[in-house]
Amino acid sequence: MLSVLFTADGDTEGRGTTTPGGRLVFHVFAAVVEFIREPIVQGTDEGLDVARAAAPDSAARRR
Repeated sequence: MLSVLFTADGDTEGRGTTTPGGRLVFHVFAAVVEFIREPIVQGTDEGLDVARAAAPDSAARRR
């Protein structure tokens, strides 16, 4: 998708983060990444808890 935004018609003139439209696209992508980060962190924490409970003497427990 980014390649379509930045390579349409073969140029990138006016499509960077220096234009209002470019800043909008950048902020939309940043918001999506921030939104998706929470479930990833939650799943990682749950997985680590399960691993620690399954092997209490493992290296995962010592960290």
